[in-house]
Amino acid sequence: MKEEKWSITKSLSMTKKNAIYSDWGWCFGMEPRIPGGLTVQDYHVHASAMQSLAPGTWVDDRIIYTYMGLLRSREEEIHTGGIWERKLVYYFMDPYFMRAWNKALRSFTSFATATVGPSVLEVDYIFILCYVRDVHWVLFMFGTRRFEGLIIDSMNDEPDYHEDIRVMPVEGRDPTSAEVLALPSRPKQRNSNDCGVYVMKYMDYFTQGYDLAEVPNWSQEEVDTFRYWIARELHQGKARGIPGIRMRRRHEAS
Repeated sequence: MKEEKWSITKSLSMTKKNAIYSDWGWCFGMEPRIPGGLTVQDYHVHASAMQSLAPGTWVDDRIIYTYMGLLRSREEEIHTGGIWERKLVYYFMDPYFMRAWNKALRSFTSFATATVGPSVLEVDYIFILCYVRDVHWVLFMFGTRRFEGLIIDSMNDEPDYHEDIRVMPVEGRDPTSAEVLALPSRPKQRNSNDCGVYVMKYMDYFTQGYDLAEVPNWSQEEVDTFRYWIARELHQGKARGIPGIRMRRRHEAS
């Protein structure tokens, strides 16, 4: 498959977009056609949460958590399929754990198992969703190889909440040696509504072998397209597959 034939920002057909629009009532005062919502893996996603995916709205926390679960399951499907070996290895930290622990990475050895996937001690990168100051979603990536953290913020170029995202003692490692940096170049949002979409797609892009520093800034139309795709993936209970060309790029990057 040639790369130009598959695009992560490819728009859905108008028929599919209209179906999503009607299913979830993406219009003020419009009743959803599926009022009971969805059960996706271990999460129940209410119709009201699906409505929050409509362009121009704040994305409900449950959407972000559930989409993270779809990406985690996609990782397992790829590697249990026997075509690709497990590299790079990603771990998706349970976001409820983060909220319970004041949105900080306390000690990754104390949370070393997952419902799906490898132990957190066997991975290259840990994805952590952080809701900073109760107003804004950012993605925190912890690299276990170099023992360093990377803040990926869709809005702020120089985030000043490093103390909210800190590394606590890990056996055999000095926590003061763990550097926490902000990614300077990445797609950035143009409004105050899209941070939830950005953290979801940052994870999606990373697991497809993209370097966010080299990804062109997403247009508002592309961000709205992401919302439609996420709604479709949640409805199907499965994240879009990663094409072979992207998996090869990901392996080359490892």
